[in-house]
Amino acid sequence: MAKKVNKTDKPDKVYPIFVLSGSDRRRLVDQAHLITDMVVGDDDPQLTVSNFDGEKVSYPEVADELLTLPFLSQYRLVVISDADKFITANRDKLEAYLEKPSPTGVLLMMVKSFPATTRLAKKAEKIGWVQKYEELKRHELPRFVADYAKSEYKLTIKQSAVDLLISLTGDSSGQLMNEIDKIGTYLSGTSSKEITGHEIELLVGNNRQYDAFNVIDAISNSNTANALELLDQMLNKNRDAEFSVVGAFAWYFRKLYTARVLYSKRMPPMEIIRSVGIWNNKEAFMNLVSRVSGKDVALALQRLADIDHASKSGGGTVKAGLEKFIVEFCR
Repeated sequence: MAKKVNKTDKPDKVYPIFVLSGSDRRRLVDQAHLITDMVVGDDDPQLTVSNFDGEKVSYPEVADELLTLPFLSQYRLVVISDADKFITANRDKLEAYLEKPSPTGVLLMMVKSFPATTRLAKKAEKIGWVQKYEELKRHELPRFVADYAKSEYKLTIKQSAVDLLISLTGDSSGQLMNEIDKIGTYLSGTSSKEITGHEIELLVGNNRQYDAFNVIDAISNSNTANALELLDQMLNKNRDAEFSVVGAFAWYFRKLYTARVLYSKRMPPMEIIRSVGIWNNKEAFMNLVSRVSGKDVALALQRLADIDHASKSGGGTVKAGLEKFIVEFCR
């Protein structure tokens, strides 16, 4: 069975065939680039790499490239993207080719599905490098993010910062990698070795959390009309906002809940700020803490969880759920 690997995992040698499958497009493409760099080395890719669309290419075209001796290089790499249709149409021919592959041709195929039980998969596994890149589970993301930041940028990231990043970005490992890339590039010109909430608030998701904060602030003032208008503006400004806005709301309400507990114990405001990890808009945050009750915050968190579940299970849209949430909370 093909194992799951991170982007930084790489094959130990050049194999006659590489197959990369799965729904996680970012990690799959990154691994294809890594393999290409390994196979090509210092050679000219224009002379050593042939790229084909699996929806259009024929087997004779692929075979001709694989069997043609490379020019001024050790290998000739043939890359087929979206190769599912190509494999289905040429399964027998590919099985026969893998019985005696070209010593200089390297075949790299990227597919959505490559069942390990097929004869082709078994042959490819025996002589090649087969990997699967499905979207990671929610519980796998924190470790993945930390490992990626460390391996690619030599940066550490604390759990609280990872939680914030996932809340604002969503569950896509590819998008999380994009955001770490952005932060890593930003910090490359500094002496910092750690990603904190400050960089995430500054750079991630077009500061979507501040839009959410404005909505929440309007809710806490029982300004229903303003909160609904701000929500509408927030969702219209970015089509992807709906995928992460509930997370942004939940992140703030969790912070508010913790802060309310500390506030009830008469902890000084600046100590509360440090304890819950607020880096910006500190005064506004504390105003919210003093205005809302712990019970209201707890109910809000439960309602947000219900909205998130309903949107993922087809029980309703995020926008409709949040509009109802705003009206109820402002009563």
